[in-house]
Amino acid sequence: MTITFDTLDELKSFYKAFCLSTADAEKISVGKVLKPYSERPTGRHGNPKREKGHTLTARIQQAVQQHLDRKQSFTANDIYAILSEQDDSINKQSVITSVLKQMNSTFSGVSCSDSPGQGPRPVKLYNA
Repeated sequence: MTITFDTLDELKSFYKAFCLSTADAEKISVGKVLKPYSERPTGRHGNPKREKGHTLTARIQQAVQQHLDRKQSFTANDIYAILSEQDDSINKQSVITSVLKQMNSTFSGVSCSDSPGQGPRPVKLYNA
């Protein structure tokens, strides 16, 4: 069985976890060449990772997907409004932060524009 490492840090962690010495390292055959971070491909491959179950992340992803399926534009506050109807104990700041993170990772293909908000800063408007 070949062991592969994507980064040098992973390889170092492996050495530490199994208390290997440099002599032991020569016995291990590394299946792929380690590449510096800058040489790695940047595009995502395959489907984005989706949470399963009833976690906050999964519920946020479901709410976002509902808007995308309906081809509706939305903000993080819109997602919070949907989730707060289902569970009034949900933390608004947690939802807003998580929506922004999900839109930058799982739903990174969705276009975004700035829209005037009620406060001093514009809000991100996600366009389906």
